[in-house]
Amino acid sequence: MSIAAEDGFYCLDSTDSIFGTFDEATIRQIANDPAVKYIEHDRIANARGLVEQQDAGWNLARISHKKPGARTYVYDESAGAGISVCLVDTGVDVDNPDLGGRATWGANFVDNDDSDGNGHGTFLASLIAGQKHGVAKKAKIIAVKVLDANGSGSYSNVISGIDWCVKYAKEHGISERMVVNLSLGGGYSQAVNQAAENAVLAGMFVSAAVGGSNRDARNDSPASARGVCAIAASTMDDKAALFSNYGSIVAVYAPGQNIMAAGRMGSVTLSGTSFAAGHASGVGAYLLALEKITGDRVCTRIKELAIPVIRNSPSNTTRLLLYNGSGR
Repeated sequence: MSIAAEDGFYCLDSTDSIFGTFDEATIRQIANDPAVKYIEHDRIANARGLVEQQDAGWNLARISHKKPGARTYVYDESAGAGISVCLVDTGVDVDNPDLGGRATWGANFVDNDDSDGNGHGTFLASLIAGQKHGVAKKAKIIAVKVLDANGSGSYSNVISGIDWCVKYAKEHGISERMVVNLSLGGGYSQAVNQAAENAVLAGMFVSAAVGGSNRDARNDSPASARGVCAIAASTMDDKAALFSNYGSIVAVYAPGQNIMAAGRMGSVTLSGTSFAAGHASGVGAYLLALEKITGDRVCTRIKELAIPVIRNSPSNTTRLLLYNGSGR
């Protein structure tokens, strides 16, 4: 590349462009030249750096290091900024300190009580975007309540919740900056799968838990929906969790056993494929912010970055483990 200085401005051969300081009359003259495609203001570039969280849980350390045994969580400072996660679950305690004021209520298809009577949704919100426990620490959480205090809800509620996320994102012009987390499910439902597929077709990244019945997940919904990123659970020693469903639909494994995050009355430790999917939602939000990719590209990107270390996955199931690409 050559840079030539002429009369106070610079010509860049590599980009066929010039930059400098011009008065308004000159700018108008340049703008009226048919050979000029665009004009923009010069801006300030800032160095980007990695953040290293010292008090991280094993799960956060694992997804940010290629080898096991690390004790820190390493991530880019963008940390999911500008990305929203539609959390279709039991609701969220939006005032939980770990969420740092970044959680809001979206919709409630269960009752008139905008609270989390179960704790499952709050735990996931903390895991996805919490200041201490979260993967994408600057992402926003939108609570969509479809499950009751017992953690149960009708498929019609689930469909309504997913549909709400799709409409909300479209109305606000954020479809490609929205993640939908589905840490729920059951037996096969064409209607539930269609709702999840609609979210994918709308441009969103959808992360779904494969379920915890130690069976092939191909007949579970919404994990079996086309385009959905189906996530299985792994352990601290890089094994498939014994309870985790499996099969060819699994995109990657993610930590799902002995995971700590915020509960209704302080930090708690839980296990389940729900939380494996939460890790993937967090990494999805992280990659959307960091790499500026589109939602339909996220699951593929997650698989590209993942590391093949799961030691006891069934023969028809991937060995890939979620990794955020920190370079560590």
